[in-house]
Amino acid sequence: MKQIEVSEFLVTQGEMQAFTSAMQTWERLAMRDENGPEQHAVLVNDENACLVTAVTQFASAERAAAFRETGLGDELLARVSAHCDKAPVVRHYSLYYEAGPEGPDVVFGQDVHESG
Repeated sequence: MKQIEVSEFLVTQGEMQAFTSAMQTWERLAMRDENGPEQHAVLVNDENACLVTAVTQFASAERAAAFRETGLGDELLARVSAHCDKAPVVRHYSLYYEAGPEGPDVVFGQDVHESG
């Protein structure tokens, strides 16, 4: 089952450029890791640009756990926390259901298009 990590940040006013630079440095390292994420996205709140959410998707819970063991997740928090007003909140989720234009792609955590 795919693992999703959601990190919420409150970026210090005037620190968005430094925050973004720190995030991108981490992304380059993370994407090169053999257990690194499949995807990583950063969302900025429309009403308050200081509220930022990072969504990181891993192929499986096992790969996410192996990635966390490398310490790169902690490195992200250390890099970006210097540009935040408070400690980030990090939550872990399993991808339970996903749909696209053709209908469901993942149901009960299983890819419906996989054979066998």
